[in-house]
Amino acid sequence: MEKILKNRVTKKGVETYEIVSNHEGFREFLVVYPSNMSDPFYDGFYEVADRLEKKGLFFTLYPYADDLEFKHTLLKNNRVIGEVVL
Repeated sequence: MEKILKNRVTKKGVETYEIVSNHEGFREFLVVYPSNMSDPFYDGFYEVADRLEKKGLFFTLYPYADDLEFKHTLLKNNRVIGEVVL
C-alpha cells in the first residue's frame, strides 16, 4: 500500500482510496470513515485540506454508518486506482 505523505494525517480506522482524478493537476482520494468519528484527521479538516491542496492532493470525505453496502457501492461507482495511506 502506497504511503502518500511522510507523516500520516488520517486516524486509525480511516480508509483512503486513490481514484482517477477529475481535477487537472491533482491526485484525488476518497476518505471513507465511520460516521461515529467526528473528524478523520489528526490535525483537523481545514488545516489538512489547505496543506494537501498546496501539494496537489484533493480529497472527498465519505462517512458511513454500519452500512457496508454504501462503502461497496461508493467504491464500485468510482474508478479506484488502489488503497493508500494518507
